[in-house]
Amino acid sequence: MVNESHVDKTGCTATGRAMRNRATLNLVGNVEQGASMNHITKQHREPSTPNISSGHYRLSEGVHVRRQNDEYFALCDYPLRVTKLPSTVAKLLTLCEEEHTCEELSTVLGLPVARVEALCDQLHEKSLLDAGPPQLVEAYLHVSIVIPSYNRAQELERCIRSLLTLNYPLNLLEIVVVDDASTDDTLQILCSLTSELAFQQITLRVIQHEQQRGVAVARNSGTQAASHEVIAYI
Repeated sequence: MVNESHVDKTGCTATGRAMRNRATLNLVGNVEQGASMNHITKQHREPSTPNISSGHYRLSEGVHVRRQNDEYFALCDYPLRVTKLPSTVAKLLTLCEEEHTCEELSTVLGLPVARVEALCDQLHEKSLLDAGPPQLVEAYLHVSIVIPSYNRAQELERCIRSLLTLNYPLNLLEIVVVDDASTDDTLQILCSLTSELAFQQITLRVIQHEQQRGVAVARNSGTQAASHEVIAYI
C-alpha cells in the first residue's frame, strides 16, 4: 500500500487526469445522482471569478454535459464528480455553454421564467453554473399603469392578469383602473382581483366615473390619481 503523502505531485496529477478521461469515456448507467470520486487527489485550486454580465448564467469552468444510454450526466473536473441530470436540466446546462439570461432560457425551454430562475439558482449552488452579479432593484423605476375601461369586464381582467407576467419587479407597479360608468360586472371583477394583487405586492386603485365621459377624460382621471411620476397607458 502506497502512502499518499509520498506520491510525487506530477505523478498524482497525471493519474488524476488519466482516471478523469476514463470516467468521461466509460460512464456506467447506474451512476447515482451526486456521486463523488473523492479518492482521486488533486492539487488545491483557487476558484476564479467569472466575468459574466449582470443577471446572466454560464456553464462553470470544468463542467461538461455528457449523454450515455439515454441518460445525461454532468462531469466536473474539480472537485472530480459525476452527477446524473434530468433531461431538462441537461438541456439548460448545454444552452449555458454560452452566456444567457433566465428570460432567454425560458423562451427556448418553454418554461416559466420563475421556474428557470429557481433551476439556475440551484445549479449555481451546486457549482454547475456561474452567475453574473445580481441586477439591482434600484435600477428599476416605479410605474403607474393607467387603464380606462367601459363595459369590458372580461377583457379588463385578462389585461390585468397579463401584467403579472411582465419581466419587471411587480412590487414597483401600480395599476390604476378608471371605470367610465360601466354597467356590467367590472366592479365585481376588480374587487375580486384586489386581494390577489395585494398578495403579490401590487397596488390596484379603482377610479369610478358617475357617468360616461370618454377615454380621454378617463386617462386624465387616472393620471391625476397615479402615485408615480412614470405613467404607462393601456
